[in-house]
Amino acid sequence: MTPLSAVLVGPSLQGNLALEYLGAAVEAAGHRAELVAFESMADAPACARRIIDISGDGPENAGSPTGPARRAAERAGVLINAIAIEAIGVSTTQYYLRNVVTSAGFVLTARRHTDYPRAIREKIKRELARVTG
Repeated sequence: MTPLSAVLVGPSLQGNLALEYLGAAVEAAGHRAELVAFESMADAPACARRIIDISGDGPENAGSPTGPARRAAERAGVLINAIAIEAIGVSTTQYYLRNVVTSAGFVLTARRHTDYPRAIREKIKRELARVTG
């Protein structure tokens, strides 16, 4: 397999563990990862595909509603994928499917936080398969 180059973009790189973990997983799979800070999609570097990755263990509880952001991403050609971390009594997967991911996006489910490493590996493989497939 030819190594790919992934640009991982997110706010506040200082202490952004999610981006660091994603970068480490991409590099462990034999690819190159570059971490880039931004405040808006206009700050993102030029690339063939733009993807926003969301992970969480419940519905939105702070900030702006997800609907307008999802519609804006869809109009701009930005894909939104998610990992839903399930807990007893909370259907995060269904919430993300209905309210967060774009029409071409997907949701993977992690059964509790301890299952997150498996889910992130699967998500990266799935995203890379779309590029190399």
